[in-house]
Amino acid sequence: MATPPICSCCGATASLVTGARLYPHRPELAERSFWECAACQAWVGCHTPRGNDDPECPRPLGTLADASLRRWRNSAHALFDPLWQSGRMSRGQAYEWLAAKMGLPRAQCFIGGLSEAQCKAVVEICARAPGDEAPVSADDMQAMREFAAEVARTGSVPKKPSLL
Repeated sequence: MATPPICSCCGATASLVTGARLYPHRPELAERSFWECAACQAWVGCHTPRGNDDPECPRPLGTLADASLRRWRNSAHALFDPLWQSGRMSRGQAYEWLAAKMGLPRAQCFIGGLSEAQCKAVVEICARAPGDEAPVSADDMQAMREFAAEVARTGSVPKKPSLL
């Protein structure tokens, strides 16, 4: 079994729990593993095991995140994921593009490891997708900011703006 992670929010040691504890209203997450910091209510999901003999399982998907950071990570994913989910580029290419835009090494550029400020930067960066020749209009940029703010405020993804 993996060594329990240290909470990136408060420094306490996290405990392994199931989704049933953290998301009782989401039955599809009930059996998923999560690392939770009981001291500050930060948590992070775990990778699916690569096999019964995987010594790193359950491996965290990123760093533990409090409610605000979880919402900003959701916002960042909501704006970033369509870049690769649309088939416009592969997932790896999308992360390479984002890493270059953020000035990060590719290995450090994954949304589950980003800070709140970095997630806000992802929202801004993704307002202008790769290959766009002209800057995004002020109205479209405002729509993207409002969309990201709504995700960050509510924790859920509303209908995406038409420019996505």
